[in-house]
Amino acid sequence: MEQYALMRLRSGAVDTFLPFLEHAHGIALAPAERHDPRLAALKETAAFLIGWANALLSYRKESTRPGRRLDVVPSCAETGRASPMR
Repeated sequence: MEQYALMRLRSGAVDTFLPFLEHAHGIALAPAERHDPRLAALKETAAFLIGWANALLSYRKESTRPGRRLDVVPSCAETGRASPMR
């Protein structure tokens, strides 16, 4: 599960998308704001939520593809937190 969570944290486009979103809304963060640990925590939370939502929504399609993947449903099932049938 930890491997899946770490992979989702950095594999999505959240880190690259958020600056575009800021620019589109006319937001200009000062350097101190940009490096604020609270903003980093918010970005990580967004990355997890977006990544997990995407994984859940695409699980049925992705589960039919061959090969080893890191998916949220099997990762949770491996830790006993859920099963693919739930």
